[in-house]
Amino acid sequence: MGAVVCMHWRGLAIGAAAGALVSWGGLLFLPQASAAAQTIPVPFVDIEGTRLTGVDDAGRKQWEMQAASVQIDRDRNTIVLTDVTGWLYRGGARYLQLQAPRAAYVTLTKTVELSGGVTGSAPDGRAFTADRVQWKGTQLTAAGGIMLTQAGMTVRADQMSGDAALDSVTFEGHVAITFAPQ
Repeated sequence: MGAVVCMHWRGLAIGAAAGALVSWGGLLFLPQASAAAQTIPVPFVDIEGTRLTGVDDAGRKQWEMQAASVQIDRDRNTIVLTDVTGWLYRGGARYLQLQAPRAAYVTLTKTVELSGGVTGSAPDGRAFTADRVQWKGTQLTAAGGIMLTQAGMTVRADQMSGDAALDSVTFEGHVAITFAPQ
């Protein structure tokens, strides 16, 4: 109701301004306003504060993301999120928490790509940082400045891949492992 009232008053204000200009002998050029109204906004949809969830073919939750804003780009079949906190699920429960300034969900490939400096943490205390993380199906891939920490050990690498539980992880490119006494 408030939006209708606002639009109604805006219409009255524009009508009053047009009437005033005509009565003063001025001209009101509306083609610019109508041309602007006809352009398709990019992105197609812009939403503030939301949650996205991905499920497998059986309907089991695989991942979930909350974001400060969401933009839908239907030309690229992509949903872009900002200020993202997400979770990967294992056995129906949240397992790996991920945070990033930006994420994109590509609907055609069902791929989630986080970027801008990603942090991840598991309930058992393992944590990692990476420049970028991609999640597709059951596979997690991270690239750029990887640092994984767990009790007594730190691993640095250029790339990391594994499952959501980080049970099976592979590191590639300039791998350095540091052991710390416990």
